[in-house]
Amino acid sequence: MARRKNAKRTKKSTAKQTAKRTTAKKSLSATQKIEQSLLEVPAKLAAILDKEVISLKKKEDSLKQAIKKTTSKCNAQEKQLKAAEKAKPTPASKKKVAAQKKNQKATQEALNALEKALHEATAALNMAKQNQLKAAALRKHIIQFEKDWAEVCKAMPAQQPKAKAKKKPQAKKATASKQPMMADMNEEANKPEFDHFDIAVDHNELDEKSNLN
Repeated sequence: MARRKNAKRTKKSTAKQTAKRTTAKKSLSATQKIEQSLLEVPAKLAAILDKEVISLKKKEDSLKQAIKKTTSKCNAQEKQLKAAEKAKPTPASKKKVAAQKKNQKATQEALNALEKALHEATAALNMAKQNQLKAAALRKHIIQFEKDWAEVCKAMPAQQPKAKAKKKPQAKKATASKQPMMADMNEEANKPEFDHFDIAVDHNELDEKSNLN
């Protein structure tokens, strides 16, 4: 029975140790994954910003080309409008001048919208370039930190695991309530039987008195 109990205890302790090791490995693995993902952030951010810079640069170039064409168109319409206004006023010329003014106004509004969009695209491009430089600098700092930390770890002494102190078996102590009870029982067992002796003496004395009478 004792062997079976010891075997069960050994199995339980082994299972607990295995569970603790498994939990420690899982937590270490999760920590390593988080650390690895953190180290990969600057590179991923730099890749995203590279694409953003390229996209904003294309947008800026496209807007510049559109503004250039719209400006040329607007200038041409202004010249035509001035020439039409110099001509003799006739019902036909008046209609033509009104139509040219309307077209010229629409072209100017389109040009203003394009210039506003170009201003916003240029601001976004500059911000993306700043973030790009920031991500590159952060990546360099992290790479340098990893190198420095590796050197620090090499210089640190290896720590050996501490041996667990063995627990001393504790002797079983008799409870305070049982000790006086045992003492009383011993005293009663060792107590001489004087009562029977006294009764016998009393009977002898009565016999002697009756004989004398």
